[in-house]
Amino acid sequence: MQYAPGDLKPRERYKVLTSFVLPRPIAWVTTVGPTGVVNAAPFSFFNVFCEDPPLCMFAANRRPDGRAKDTQINIERTAEFVVNMTDELLAQAMHETSGDFPPEIGEPNYLNLKLAPSTKIAVPRLADAPFAMECKTWKTIDVNGERMVPPIIAAMPIRAHNPVSPMGINFATAAPSAPPIISKGASTPPEVPDPSAIDQTNDLPTRRPSRATPRIWPFSKS
Repeated sequence: MQYAPGDLKPRERYKVLTSFVLPRPIAWVTTVGPTGVVNAAPFSFFNVFCEDPPLCMFAANRRPDGRAKDTQINIERTAEFVVNMTDELLAQAMHETSGDFPPEIGEPNYLNLKLAPSTKIAVPRLADAPFAMECKTWKTIDVNGERMVPPIIAAMPIRAHNPVSPMGINFATAAPSAPPIISKGASTPPEVPDPSAIDQTNDLPTRRPSRATPRIWPFSKS
């Protein structure tokens, strides 16, 4: 089959594009709000793009009604954020942070996620993330100025944290000891409980799996 993007509806274009680049890593982005609340949210339109200068980018998808998410608002104010990677131990928590939390409720605090201070920016990283990158905004690309189109946020990573897998002498990162979480294809966003109804009990597994086979996100509703 052949597709002309202009002949497709936005949702249909989304399905074509997300089925074209597979798998995609998920950026679990932490930011800080104006009152000091730490926000965490996952974004699957994410990747690194070059090494000189080092750049990573993600699309800050908007809410269904077109409003900007807290992540975008916080980055526009501070020009700082941390991209955290996710493994299986953190998968359920990452999934729950995709819910529509109000700005005054910080997902890490609500879900009992440990934070660790960054070294170059004010935004903290997720302490248990297998890899984290402190970032400063390089450029925000507002595509066509359309309200419903998510802006593309490009940033320069300025400090890397890799507590799980030490860097080898050739600076190649060792394979993760737990399965990474990736996005594969298009799917209806998972239903996430209202924050007031979420059980704060942490029942995630306490032992890392022996094989690092990626898990696919969004997870099923079962």
